Amino acid sequence: MAATDTSTMEKTLLVPISVLRQILDQDSSEPLEDWLMVTNEKFLLQLTKADKDLKAGKGLPWEMVKKQLNIIPRKSDYRLLY
Repeated sequence: MAATDTSTMEKTLLVPISVLRQILDQDSSEPLEDWLMVTNEKFLLQLTKADKDLKAGKGLPWEMVKKQLNIIPRKSDYRLLY
């Protein structure tokens, strides 16, 4: 019997109908993205750890993060703040 090459096979994902309705109602993939995140155990564990770290004072101030990542706001970004 020949081995099946699964690298090119389509994968099926079962999505709740409520999520599909939200996708159609909002004309957006955001509900699917949200659902994928909250059903991903690894992501939830990382989120829980990050929350604990933040509560323990291990977070970084946003200004420091921007400096480390060399984030320079564009003039157009200021419109979003008002």
